[in-house]
Amino acid sequence: SIDKNSIRTLVFIVEAGTYVMIGVAENVATRFQVLRTHCPIPARLAYTTMPMARPQARKIEERCHFNFAARKTQGEWFEMPSAEAIAFIQGLEPIRDEVPVAEQNQPELNNLT
Repeated sequence: SIDKNSIRTLVFIVEAGTYVMIGVAENVATRFQVLRTHCPIPARLAYTTMPMARPQARKIEERCHFNFAARKTQGEWFEMPSAEAIAFIQGLEPIRDEVPVAEQNQPELNNLT
């Protein structure tokens, strides 16, 4: 049996118009493809963290959702600039070493625009 807490997970931000989705996934490429299919407007993967333990990723996601609760629209979607959400995540400890999606050595993410 696999310990779910040991699964490497990423926090991600999808941008669609004036909306952002803040979520977590083990496979961001697959999750983004599904989201893009169901999104009525063009969407892009705006940001991902480096992989981390699932509980750590969930904690960051929860802090984001709490911090931006006043701008929540539906589910994990918020009406706000993606740059603000990215800056908030980058300011959370212990995440300090984020790199752009294209530099994460995850080729499947490089073409998700």
